[in-house]
Amino acid sequence: MLSIRQLHIVVLASLLFIAAALRLWLLGEKSLWFDEAYSLFVAGMPPRDLVAYVFRSDAHPPGSYLLLRYWIGLAGNSEVAARMFGVLPSFGAVVLTYLLARRMAGVRVALLATGLMAAAPFQVAVAQQVRMYALLTLLTLASTYIIWRALEQHHPGLWIGYALVQAASIYVHYFAFLIWGFHALYVLLFARRSTQAWRWFLGASVVVALLYAPWWSRLAAHIVEGRGWAWFKPRTGVLDLLSATLSLLTYGGHQSSAAAPTFYSGAPLPPAQAIVRLLPFAILAGVGSLSLPRQPRLFLTLYLLAPLSVVGVATLWRTFAYPRYFPFLQPAVVILVAAGIARLTGVASGTLRRAVAGVALAAIVVLTVPVLYQYYVSPEWEPYDWRGAATFLEEAATGDDVIVLYPWNGQMPFDYYYRGRQPRIPVLIPDPRRSLEQYEAEQKGETFTRTMIPRLWAARRRLWLVSTIPVPPGSRERLEEAITTYYRPVELRVFGRLVAVTRYEVRPVPASRLRGHRS
Repeated sequence: MLSIRQLHIVVLASLLFIAAALRLWLLGEKSLWFDEAYSLFVAGMPPRDLVAYVFRSDAHPPGSYLLLRYWIGLAGNSEVAARMFGVLPSFGAVVLTYLLARRMAGVRVALLATGLMAAAPFQVAVAQQVRMYALLTLLTLASTYIIWRALEQHHPGLWIGYALVQAASIYVHYFAFLIWGFHALYVLLFARRSTQAWRWFLGASVVVALLYAPWWSRLAAHIVEGRGWAWFKPRTGVLDLLSATLSLLTYGGHQSSAAAPTFYSGAPLPPAQAIVRLLPFAILAGVGSLSLPRQPRLFLTLYLLAPLSVVGVATLWRTFAYPRYFPFLQPAVVILVAAGIARLTGVASGTLRRAVAGVALAAIVVLTVPVLYQYYVSPEWEPYDWRGAATFLEEAATGDDVIVLYPWNGQMPFDYYYRGRQPRIPVLIPDPRRSLEQYEAEQKGETFTRTMIPRLWAARRRLWLVSTIPVPPGSRERLEEAITTYYRPVELRVFGRLVAVTRYEVRPVPASRLRGHRS
């Protein structure tokens, strides 16, 4: 017979095994999409060039790219090896969720929260990405756990650790500043009468600010320039952003025939459907919040709502955030929901307790498990099949063909897979917020222009157009119109949902000449 402590250890070990299995299962199955290929592109630069490139061109700080550079130097840059860069910190975040929940609400809530974090579709998707979001989740959760302990114990080592981890997190993603702000707000509201707490927190914050000194100027420039959102994309409304974000943080988002999954598209459900799906989680989180002592209740509520509120207000001014930026808020959600489940099952007895527990867990399972299942098996979760497009062209393109990539950044994921020798020419989309010199400094080699088409027509019998999104409205049509003056479209293949490959055959006589002759 196992003791209670031994049973807890067995359950925890089982949950951690599930967390690892879900993050490793089919890790290399999906093709890299642009964001992942871009991460590998940046990480492939020498450190000095990497920092300079990120300083000049990226919407994020350089920390994750530098770490990824050293990671792929050790593990390689295959899909599985590169994606382990997300798997490892995501697994660590599951462990830290248990530790934080246990200190706040006890072992029972901690085990429930660990299970929810382990199987959360949003966390699994983030873990299997060559991006910084899993690392952001781990570091912000680590700083949050450390400050909770530091406010209890006021040990110098904890405050030093807090400063180092918090500084590391804001070098990974700017949204870590939201967690730093939440910590400051909690200290202000809860520990305002504790001179010792304020002194330690201010001292640690000064250290964080000093450690971030090399990047403050770039942060200011990013705020002014509004990087991170394509200039031609429509703005996202506050309610749409919050609805899509909360859907990811609870049941993992949705997918439909009209849009890619929420993780990629950021598209929210209609309000009525969103409310129905979010309501069970809101009820459980509300009950969980009320069941906790005052300090953990305030801490977890601020953990979730303070960052969302700041981003919501800022979105009224400028759109700069995607829902997939927020996995670092998941620990607050799962701990509150776990506390709600524990409370509802704890106040009942016998048959009623089992019924309440069954209904609560059934609601979560019904909403969450289908999303997790779809993540692994549905083609909708691979909207950008660059591997398929590259493999097709390796077999179909001949030696004198030319490949045009639209927009230009599609060349990064395409070149990751493509092993053919045909020339590849990207189509530049000038951003009115940037100078042509900036683009020329970043783009190596020739770019596709309208005036190039006659030269290609004279030398290349076939042209392949590889296109994806996002692009300015109407620009694809103008590009195709320019190409069809000299080439005629023959074949269209779609890979995933959002990568199209069109084969063009050369016209004997350009259409413009034919029109002129007929007139």
